[in-house]
Amino acid sequence: MKRITFILSSLLFCMVCIYPVAQAADKAKVLLAIENTKTNLGNLVEKSAGGKEYQDDIITAQNYLKLAESEYKKNIGIMGDLKDDAEPTIRHYTDMANITVAIVMSRIEKGNQIREAEEIDQSILKMKARIKVFDDKNAEIERLKAESGSTRGTVDSVSKELAALKSENALLKKDVLVKEKTIGDLMGDNKKVKDDLDGIVAQKGVEFVQVQSKLASATKAREFLIDISELGQVTRISTAGATLVIPRDNFVKTAKKGPALVLGAEKIAGDIAAVVAKNPEYRLDLKVYGYGAPQKNEDVKATETMATVIKNLLLEKGKINASLLNASGAGTLPALFPKDAGNANRRVEITFTYKTSPL
Repeated sequence: MKRITFILSSLLFCMVCIYPVAQAADKAKVLLAIENTKTNLGNLVEKSAGGKEYQDDIITAQNYLKLAESEYKKNIGIMGDLKDDAEPTIRHYTDMANITVAIVMSRIEKGNQIREAEEIDQSILKMKARIKVFDDKNAEIERLKAESGSTRGTVDSVSKELAALKSENALLKKDVLVKEKTIGDLMGDNKKVKDDLDGIVAQKGVEFVQVQSKLASATKAREFLIDISELGQVTRISTAGATLVIPRDNFVKTAKKGPALVLGAEKIAGDIAAVVAKNPEYRLDLKVYGYGAPQKNEDVKATETMATVIKNLLLEKGKINASLLNASGAGTLPALFPKDAGNANRRVEITFTYKTSPL
């Protein structure tokens, strides 16, 4: 019994030590995401130039960054590695900070373009007013030429003034056309900025949903492993799922009329059923193993019969859906424990496998 206890303790210790290493997050990428977010936020603060209309959004982005940094510090292990299930949460916070920065940057750029367009509009209005003055002068000159009998010199002087005014008028009209084209270009750029922003928000929205889904799956898998560990049975963890290794004597015993349930079997079945009810996304594969002699009690046929008895117990007492449970007998396959462990190799293995993807 001491030897079995030592072996089980060693297995559990190995799982605790090895599993976190296999699940270590990419710490460098997470740090890079945080540093990039800091840079983007710094650029935003510099570009906003203390504008009060942007302060609430800047504070929001800063809070998301603080949450990411806090989550990072909280999930650094003793060896300096980052826990795997912390990475989705940290990336979620950095993504939300970057989305907020992108939105505020776009608002700042849009505001700058609107102000520039307004300045150009004012400039055009002033130019048009000057053009009207020149047009009025031209009309007055023409009227004076028609009504007066001024000297040739006066007419030549007026004609020169008229020519100069027409030339200046043409230049002003040309400048107005250039300004109007600039406004058109600015409006086009403004639309492009808006389209780009809409694209960023849509893309980040999809990434956010994906991060939330991965986070929920990781949380659910961790809760399932906790439920399994609370059953108090030896457990093997793999990428395919989790396997309970239960002594066969805890379920059935051999008798003249065939295998029979032992006292306490219903309690084990109830505990397993409770895990299944809480985690309906898993299916169960039950195998009964034999070992040693007499052969008639340990071969494939005998273990098949035992598997059927245990399966019926789980279906009837545990109320487990039959479509989620497969049972079979393995006979005297290679032993799991050393040969001197003897009866320990007579065991029942129940493997929980995720129906659509591995743990």
